[in-house]
Order: sequence, then C-alpha cells, then structure tokens
Amino acid sequence: MGQVLTSAAASTQTAVTSWQADYGDSACQLPIPPHWRIGGVFLRGVGTLLLGIPLYLLLAKAMPPFCRGAVLARRLPVPTESSAESDALPHS
Repeated sequence: MGQVLTSAAASTQTAVTSWQADYGDSACQLPIPPHWRIGGVFLRGVGTLLLGIPLYLLLAKAMPPFCRGAVLARRLPVPTESSAESDALPHS
C-alpha cells in the first residue's frame, strides 16, 4: 500500500510541476478562454494515461490469461529429435 501512495504522490508532484509552460522545451496554449499555457511534458504524460489505461482495460478483457501471466512458459520444452533436425542449420 505504501508503494502505491508513494507512486501517487510522485505522479501528482510531477503533474503539478510539468503543468507550467516553462517546464521542458514545448508548451501549448489553449485556444479557448482562459487561454492557459500548458507544458508539453504534462500533455504527453496525461495523454499517455488517457490512452493507456482504457487500452489496458480493453486488453485485460480481451486477453485475461496474458494479463495474469498464464501464457508464459515456466520452463523450456524438451527438445525432440525432429525439432532438433528442423532447427539445425543447413550444411554448406
């Protein structure tokens, strides 16, 4: 739980500091009032979250075994004579 709170605090601090237009090399001015200038780092970070979280939730529904780590083999398969022959490099 402490790790989650630390991560949330660090993310909040980063969002607050990167909101400023002079943070980083890019900024964007809102075309509608109040015409705030927002830092490009903030826009990229929030954009990544707004795209990444729904994408993760969609993939978690579509491929639950992958998200649980169930599709990863725990050990390598035992090689057989036929697989060894098919994987062998041809002699030149």
